Amino acid sequence: MRRSDRSGRSMRPPRKPWHAPRLRLWGLVSLGLVVSATPACGPGLDAEAGPPATLQLTVRDGDGAAIPALATLRDQDGTGRSIYSPTQSLSRMAPRLYGMLDSAALLDGAASLPVPPGKWRLTVSRGPEYEIFTQDLVLQAGAAFGPLDVTLERAVDTSGFLSADLHVHAARSQDTTAPLDGRVVAAAVSGLEVLGSADHNSETDYAPVIVAVGLEGRVASLVGNEISLDWAHFSAFPLPFKPEEALGGAPPVETLPDFQNPDLVFAYAHGHPTQPVVQVNHPRYENPPSYFFTYWLDPEACTSPFAFSYDFDVVEVLNGIEVREPYLTTVVGDWLCLVRTGHRVTATGNSDSHGLRGLSPGYPRNYVYTGDDDPSTYAEARFMQALRDHRVVVSTAPFVTIESGDARIGDTVAATAGTLQIRVVVQAASWVPVDKVRVVVGGVVAHELDVPPDGRPRLDQTVEVATPTDTFVVALAYADAFLRRDVVGDIDMPPFAFTNPIFVDADGDGLVTPLRGSPSGTGTPPASGATSVVPPLRAFEIGRRNDDCTYELEPGPGR
Repeated sequence: MRRSDRSGRSMRPPRKPWHAPRLRLWGLVSLGLVVSATPACGPGLDAEAGPPATLQLTVRDGDGAAIPALATLRDQDGTGRSIYSPTQSLSRMAPRLYGMLDSAALLDGAASLPVPPGKWRLTVSRGPEYEIFTQDLVLQAGAAFGPLDVTLERAVDTSGFLSADLHVHAARSQDTTAPLDGRVVAAAVSGLEVLGSADHNSETDYAPVIVAVGLEGRVASLVGNEISLDWAHFSAFPLPFKPEEALGGAPPVETLPDFQNPDLVFAYAHGHPTQPVVQVNHPRYENPPSYFFTYWLDPEACTSPFAFSYDFDVVEVLNGIEVREPYLTTVVGDWLCLVRTGHRVTATGNSDSHGLRGLSPGYPRNYVYTGDDDPSTYAEARFMQALRDHRVVVSTAPFVTIESGDARIGDTVAATAGTLQIRVVVQAASWVPVDKVRVVVGGVVAHELDVPPDGRPRLDQTVEVATPTDTFVVALAYADAFLRRDVVGDIDMPPFAFTNPIFVDADGDGLVTPLRGSPSGTGTPPASGATSVVPPLRAFEIGRRNDDCTYELEPGPGR
């Protein structure tokens, strides 16, 4: 019989079956959902093709400075092959040059790259803030090709924002073999500036590895722990790293059953002298069970029949494997419901990457406004305060911001006239499709704007929104398309980005009173008549994921 609190609510929901994260993938195999008719990774290379060619490559930014970059080589039909390293490993091919499956990480933007002879499609990238370079090549055995000079222009101005992935796994996780140096190298070549560790029930500090590979000033480390229980997964960061302990300072595994309810987890995490935040990871996962799913959170009222605690700080709205429907609509709705009812939690988006290239670190990512976008002057306290203050844009690749006068994301603005002017800016590199942006007021779509296919920025438009009562405003940019796999890794991921709120004090009393009940408003709905905040994207019954070039998940309807 379950215990109850004084209100009569059960302290704990009924237990549900749980499997380790690796088993949730192999569980799909038993259902017959893994197919190999169109593998993303080819069978390998022909050992009799002859000695490798040499591709001489230099990569610079628009100012002529050498930059870290990722060079990906695929068959001209898009199939990837394990050229430079076996599954989940990193190969050091030369000083400052590393191989990952079908890609090479050029830490100094220059390399003489060995490539098996044949026909290839070369893609050079540096994350979503930069343009990419693509060229088909025919390489002869034993011959040199080049020098090939590549310029990657910066297309997105993220001044004042640091890009961060706050949920990345490495070898300390029982379901991951990705090496720590592979994590740091992948972050550098994708433009990530803060790398947050989230190993299961263990703490990891990337700082010594960053120094060892010579990337100090490029990437900063944030120590965390994904507290993985049989009823939910939470990340806490920053945490004090203790290298002398087996788990880096995390609670011993045998004590995890003591965390029987969320209040105990949150009290443990918040009790550290580093003042960690608690992030609810993949809150609607069913396997492994996660917090909102286990506790039956009502998506309309944000209430639970059990002893649900709201004492968390962050909710992971975008999770790399779950940027799909219906999960996306549900979790965006959960977050908006929490904000609407007075629970000011910050929304984030993270890769939850367990592999090197299948689901790459930084897709999705967070742009955290600290006022200083130089990772060499990264200050953890300032970064964490910005996160607590909701100064975050979440993105798979586009970049969208809003402002109202001097008010920026995370600020509160007075709007006693009953209306508010909102400036919306959308930026994206030319390889990133963005079709629409929605302005959402209190959980209701007030405007849907067309985004031009080119231009820098793509869109800079001011709209008026009705604010008769205290409320909040966010913007959401998207396209019904997929990002390039040779850039983001072997997973179907749509261009999708949204802001955290600007809060609106409509009556001028200095407070933002929570809204009650379901969202309603007088905004102009989109021409499509859609009522969901999340637009209709290509839906999947099952997401497509390929972390290690060993399997492919069958696409769902609409593919």
